Amino acid sequence: PPPAAAAAPALTSSTSSQPAAAEERLKVYLRIRPLPAPERERGGRPAAGRARAKEQPPPKKQQQPPGVCLVATGPGSVALTVPQAKLVDHRRGRTATEVFDGFSAVLPPDSSQNDIFTQVMNPLVDEFLGGKSGLLVAMGPTGSGKTHTVFGTARNPGLVPLTLQKIFTAADESEGGNQSPRLFYLSMFEILCEGKGERILDLLSDAAELVLQQSATIKGLKEVAISSAMDAESLVSRGMLKRSTAATDANSESSRSQCIITIRAVHKTVDQKSEHPTSGSVLTIADLAGAERKKNTGNKGSRLLESNFINNTSMVFGLCLRALLDHQKNQKKTLEKHFKNSMLTRYLKDYLEGRKKMTLILNVKPGEDDYADTSYLLRQASPYMKIRYTSLDESSDLVSQKRTNVSLVCQENKKRRKVNKPEPEVVTAEEKELQRVSRSEQIMKNLFNALWTVSKQKISESEVAAKSMRELLKDKDIEILELKKELDDLKSRCSHVKQNDAASIAISSVSQTDLASALDNVHLSTELVQKISEESTYSDPEMSSAYRDMTGLYVFTVNMSPPISAHSCFGSESIFL
Repeated sequence: PPPAAAAAPALTSSTSSQPAAAEERLKVYLRIRPLPAPERERGGRPAAGRARAKEQPPPKKQQQPPGVCLVATGPGSVALTVPQAKLVDHRRGRTATEVFDGFSAVLPPDSSQNDIFTQVMNPLVDEFLGGKSGLLVAMGPTGSGKTHTVFGTARNPGLVPLTLQKIFTAADESEGGNQSPRLFYLSMFEILCEGKGERILDLLSDAAELVLQQSATIKGLKEVAISSAMDAESLVSRGMLKRSTAATDANSESSRSQCIITIRAVHKTVDQKSEHPTSGSVLTIADLAGAERKKNTGNKGSRLLESNFINNTSMVFGLCLRALLDHQKNQKKTLEKHFKNSMLTRYLKDYLEGRKKMTLILNVKPGEDDYADTSYLLRQASPYMKIRYTSLDESSDLVSQKRTNVSLVCQENKKRRKVNKPEPEVVTAEEKELQRVSRSEQIMKNLFNALWTVSKQKISESEVAAKSMRELLKDKDIEILELKKELDDLKSRCSHVKQNDAASIAISSVSQTDLASALDNVHLSTELVQKISEESTYSDPEMSSAYRDMTGLYVFTVNMSPPISAHSCFGSESIFL
């Protein structure tokens, strides 16, 4: 686009005019990815906003290209314009433009890989060849061109291939001088999601067990000695084939892991007695997976877990940098240990605590559809430019030398201990025997005392237990006697109740029997009287008479002498009249 092309020549001249004091701060570069052809053709409503008057003179008013929300406005500043679709008030026609400045350099969309290497990576390579360690971290949203910036392609190589070419070119030039020979070792690994955890995968070997140790070193990681840029580039290409990638709605080839490449330089000194490395600087290049939004990527299942892992790693990395900045602003405030929450930050602990220098390159997309991701990254990274590096960085460069010479120091200390060791005293056989006997006696005595102490303790515990058991048995006997008394009382009460119930039952049965027999007798008597009255042949009223007494029963009187007995015809019973 025209504005980017106009800003390109100004960027090159700005790097040389930066003050020396800026070298002591964290370098943050911003690379704007070119807008893809489909998005350029689709375009959008042109933004009506303008850059600030102090940055663009009034006669040369320029509008940003259609469909673009981010443009470079200076060597170290960009202008971010809110798209029309995201404005709160559309009727007024106003636009909201925010300027972000303070970058070490802004790399426009037409910047080549060689331009980026010259401004971003070349200073790190020079310090690395001078014996200082360095780190470059590429970060940004998904699809912003981080992997292309770091690795590039066969026709358009990225920072890693160009770095290897520069290293071996400098090594070949130094062979003719008085400098000591150097060896270079390359390692390449990735940190990826495994379920809800993390694991390390070596991209140059098939090793399965890789462990991140407390000293920020990886146990089991393979380091390959490289002798030329061609061999190193072939190793990197082989490692990229094993790297975890997948297609999402936002990126057709999205990186699903944090890829780290380390190049270690070793200077050798040849002595008459030994040959060992005396120093080792490390150059680290980290390609972080891009932060993702679920609504843009459409990830589900395992892809969603990977997105959470990627976003969490980016968040922890930012928290570590923010904690370092807060600690530098207020030295009384302790430096928070956010690096413990991620395997990547634990590996880069020395850089995130300010003991070694590092450089950030932010990759962004200028399209209006990417406004939210671009705005978030710029707001998050703006405070990082204030991080300073002190003299602690110089002392930390000697750590590698100390680590490589640890074995030699230990050997020298052992030799010194052997030389300064006093001569042993001469002891006769009798003295040795006496010492042995006395030692045996002392051992037996101590053993007896220990057994006696344990025995007394056990005896006292047994007595206490026996006493408590006796008391318990006594209480139980008393309870048993009380229960027996209660049982006897219940038995006696039950016997009385049973007797009373039997008597009442007998009385009721007798009374019912008597009543029934009496009623039967009354019925029989009534029938008998009627029968007798009907069969009586006595005509003389004086001879017989019948009347009812007060109870309603018939009473017959017969004037006979002697009295006779009348038999009922209704059975064998007889009634005396």
